[in-house]
Amino acid sequence: MTEPIGAYTYQDLLTRVAIEAGNAYYGTTGVDPAMAPVTNFHDFDQVSGVVQRGIKRFIDLAPPDGWNWRKRICSIRFLTVLTKATAMVTSPAAGDILTQATTGATMVVRSVSSDKKTVYGTQTSDAVFTTGYTVSSNNTGATMNPGTWTPATVTAGSTAIASDQARFLMPQDFSGVPSGKIAYAKNTAHNTRIELVHDNGIRQDRSCTVVTGYPSRVAILPYGVRRYELLVDPAPVAADVIEIPYLAHFDIIALQGGVATAGAATTLTDTALTTRGYFPDDYFNGWVITVLGGTGRYQTATVTDWDMSDSKFTFSALSGGSTPDATTVYIVQPANNYHPAGASFDTMVLGACLAQAVLDLGLEDKSGRVAEFFKVLLPAAQEMDRKIAGRSRRLGLMSNGPTYPQERTWNDVTYS
Repeated sequence: MTEPIGAYTYQDLLTRVAIEAGNAYYGTTGVDPAMAPVTNFHDFDQVSGVVQRGIKRFIDLAPPDGWNWRKRICSIRFLTVLTKATAMVTSPAAGDILTQATTGATMVVRSVSSDKKTVYGTQTSDAVFTTGYTVSSNNTGATMNPGTWTPATVTAGSTAIASDQARFLMPQDFSGVPSGKIAYAKNTAHNTRIELVHDNGIRQDRSCTVVTGYPSRVAILPYGVRRYELLVDPAPVAADVIEIPYLAHFDIIALQGGVATAGAATTLTDTALTTRGYFPDDYFNGWVITVLGGTGRYQTATVTDWDMSDSKFTFSALSGGSTPDATTVYIVQPANNYHPAGASFDTMVLGACLAQAVLDLGLEDKSGRVAEFFKVLLPAAQEMDRKIAGRSRRLGLMSNGPTYPQERTWNDVTYS
């Protein structure tokens, strides 16, 4: 299912506020459609701050029970351990043959680089290393280059590989704390009780041996910048699903931009960007660069590497094949950079941002932006939110009475 095409992105909100504030960017010729003012740091910082505070104001003015659109459930499907493997390949070299323990399963290669970071790579069929492997270091580990794999015929005595895959990335809007009990999804026939613990306990137990089974403990720990990952124990042996309730959070406007100071076929440099904030190595990896004006106009590329030391983005190529230069005006943002409330609340969130612009920038409120937000849009948002109540409100409590709620639980079941 695709996203609604009318959903407002942060870029849309920044542009509308910039129009309201009178500092929108209209391209290098001045006749392009209005855009966020990325060529002027002061103006960009101004409208970005307004949008950020507007969204936060909208979130803060929640109904008494909080916004239901924030109440979400993250489903994590386990990748299983290859229980039939006979050995762990810790440093695969050219010519090493790796065999699947289970036909059709995902094979996970584990190694340790010189700085003691974990290295992972995956392959869905039997494979042989033809050129060894390459490692791209970053602050969260390293990744094996899938291009070094090729299919291979399984022969007797081939070296098998075991997987220690028990870590899973949480959604970007996860704030780090579950809002309820973590449990297996229905129809798993496993105990519904999963304990949230500190990662030190799991790490200590796994330092001696890796136990496999049905996970009954989980730990949540930081992953890179503003992300979290889930560590589970025991290491899973089945592709089960667990559900983690949480409140979606809003942190910052995930969008930057400016004018390139240099460029090449696969790079774009903006030395001014690092003066706007702290963006460590790999911060923008996976984000999408869109050229708004100058060379490469309307072309895009996905960032494969961001180097803070020289303020350089690396990508395979712009979609139209152009080479960025000092005239290239760009923005960089995540692929699906929508505001947190969802498409149903587009008008309300935009109204909050426009009202915030009037309040923050001292604009003349000829259109009644503030009154419209508080008297019309906010009540409408709260009523709409009431109609999309979360799962617990729809089903009600499973209890014997109003005072003694009871949950349905069951023990692990093994079928012969």
